[in-house]
Amino acid sequence: MLGNKLQHWLPIYTFAALLHIMSWSMYYSVTRAYFSSAGHNFLAQLAAAETIPIALGIPWAHIAEKKGFCIALLPGFLEALFLLLVGLIGTQPTLTTLFVVCTASLFWSLAGPQTTAIVIAASPTGYTLSNYFIGSTIGWSLGALIAPLTYQVLGYTLTMTLTSLLTTISYVLYLLYLPTKHPRHRILWQNSHSQLLYVILLSTTIFYMIEIIGSIYLSNLYVELNSNNVMYALTLFATGLVGAAVRPLAGKAVDRLGAKKVLQTTLLAYTIYAYIYPSLHGTAAVVAWMIPLFPFLDTSLYLYTTRILGEALGTAATSAAYTPAGFMLLTISMFNSSLEIYRITSALAALIGSILLILHKYREKK
Repeated sequence: MLGNKLQHWLPIYTFAALLHIMSWSMYYSVTRAYFSSAGHNFLAQLAAAETIPIALGIPWAHIAEKKGFCIALLPGFLEALFLLLVGLIGTQPTLTTLFVVCTASLFWSLAGPQTTAIVIAASPTGYTLSNYFIGSTIGWSLGALIAPLTYQVLGYTLTMTLTSLLTTISYVLYLLYLPTKHPRHRILWQNSHSQLLYVILLSTTIFYMIEIIGSIYLSNLYVELNSNNVMYALTLFATGLVGAAVRPLAGKAVDRLGAKKVLQTTLLAYTIYAYIYPSLHGTAAVVAWMIPLFPFLDTSLYLYTTRILGEALGTAATSAAYTPAGFMLLTISMFNSSLEIYRITSALAALIGSILLILHKYREKK
């Protein structure tokens, strides 16, 4: 019975995720290229603007539990509107750009995490989640392939207009093919403070590291490719294809070994990766960028945290960790930090996340 239901909605949701993440991939690819000359610290501030408002997804998760997923998805249409405004008025490295980016991210923080919550609530397995995330991975690679080309041909504003359109279509599909109206697993909010704090702290260390890789290291990759838009697009597209191919393996690994064990191993790998990557150049930098660690990271992280907090709160709390991660990036950027500082702190963040998992394991045994 479940298999038949999956055949009905999962391909549509995977396609919706492809469109949704494709829109944000286009946004990231173009803004990192467009603002590459603005310096490391503006890029860190941009990443902070993208991440700081996401904590508001936590109270919105309560709305999802009370009113259902249909209501919870509606802010996605405002997310699309502000992506359009990024292209219209966010054209300079100024506070105006940071404001519209921050607002687009705010509305994503309300609706975006609930799309993952819906999938986990409908079928809480690594297999289902990893197959859903295939859409995200392919969408990311397609966006990375298309965006530099549309940017070169159509320009910044029209490319952002396209991201807005793709986001709108994705939320229409999410609503039309909603597989479940309410979360499967809920917890008592008043008794979950310590677990909530743990999930946010763990996720903060992870997203701080991921934001540095996805913002500053990505901009470095663009420079390593001699600012060649075609090579930049092809590299990111190939990275996405490799990630999509690995997704089923990541799902099977999580189902077989457990989300916690896979997450622990992946964080240790990221500790090494985050420290070494900035020292790589040319072909080595391109090859290293394509190493498919992220499919293991996000599948294991979201299944691990939703089993602790429930689908609606777990996905929201995990995503909410982008807020403290953003504040950390903003703080470091204010000190005119060097690439070496970002390198060291990103590696430390991954290591601390791994240590937190070990400490939580011992606490559970007690």
